[in-house]
Amino acid sequence: MIKVKLELLANLPKSNIEVYDNINRIPLLLTVDTSMHKEESIYCRNLNGENFLELWFNKRDKKLKEVDLLALQENTVKIVEKINLPEDNSYYSCFIEINESVLEFSSPMIILRSDVSINILFKSIEEYNITYHYLTKECYIGITPDNYLISVGLSLGKEQIVNIFGF
Repeated sequence: MIKVKLELLANLPKSNIEVYDNINRIPLLLTVDTSMHKEESIYCRNLNGENFLELWFNKRDKKLKEVDLLALQENTVKIVEKINLPEDNSYYSCFIEINESVLEFSSPMIILRSDVSINILFKSIEEYNITYHYLTKECYIGITPDNYLISVGLSLGKEQIVNIFGF
């Protein structure tokens, strides 16, 4: 698991989302603020079955810069009517606590999908008291009480959701 700390931002950060289409061949790529060279990053991944999620943190300041959903295992996707979004409308930067994190892990993922949102959970949410925090207008993360990243969520348009999942 990945231990993180959050820092409140004064302004909404820039972000860029690319979803699966004829040009972009992976389901989802979210860049927070600005992109970086991969060789200047800390690479984390959760690979379980056919689900594959990557998180890229800047090596210098330890800030989360990119979320890549590379593959989906269809039988782990649960269609729900609504996904609860963060109650706090503030925006945060997310920093990895490198010495207290496991960078490569294989935690079973549960992917909640509504018409306009996705929430990728690394564990069942019933196990934890999760608080959600926005990183960008579209992206939020779920944190356990002891500051472990347990969920990555996205609020998107219906067309983007269909492009990611293919249905």
